[in-house]
This record gives sequence, structure tokens and C-alpha cells, in this order.
Amino acid sequence: MVDIREDANNYIVEAELPGMKREEIEVELENNVLSIKGERKFERKQDSENYHFRRAQLRHVLPQLQPAKNVDGEHIGAEYKDGVLHVSIPKKEEVKPKKVRSSCRR
Repeated sequence: MVDIREDANNYIVEAELPGMKREEIEVELENNVLSIKGERKFERKQDSENYHFRRAQLRHVLPQLQPAKNVDGEHIGAEYKDGVLHVSIPKKEEVKPKKVRSSCRR
């Protein structure tokens, strides 16, 4: 499952990646496209007499996601905890909401 949301300052992506190890996950933001890839290696060994069988599999975890174009890719943050990857992509200043003060008189 993948959730994508935003707050006033960031785009936030949360992806469930149960069973993955931190070193098996790669997060990359290039040309405003977020890629989350995972290499999960399954190894099965079977020893009997002089026979040894070993198998490894490679699997990509998520499709690419494209947040809004005005993001600050230099300050992207990622944390993996309890099987969930949290990615925070800051918005550039020009796309953050701004409050305007009114000087209305009655």
C-alpha cells in the first residue's frame, strides 16, 4: 500500500514494504520523478549428498511517482521503520501557501 499526501510544507509518501531491509531500498528523485526500488533477495539452499541449489530473486517494489513540479529535491528525506518507508519531499518556497494580511477599515 502507498499513501501520498501533502501538508503546507511537504509532499509525503508512505509505502508499506514488509520484510525488506533498509539496505535493500533505494529512493531517488530525478527530474521530479520519485523512484522507490527494492531488491529483495530470497535464498534457498538445499544440500543433499553432492548437490547444492541456490536461488536469488530480484523484485522492484513500486512504480514511479510524480509529485508536483515545484519541489526541493536537495532536501528530500527518507526513513524506514517497522516495515514502512516515509519519504518527505519539501515544497519550494514559491508553492507554499502564504497568508495575506488585510488592512480593511470599517
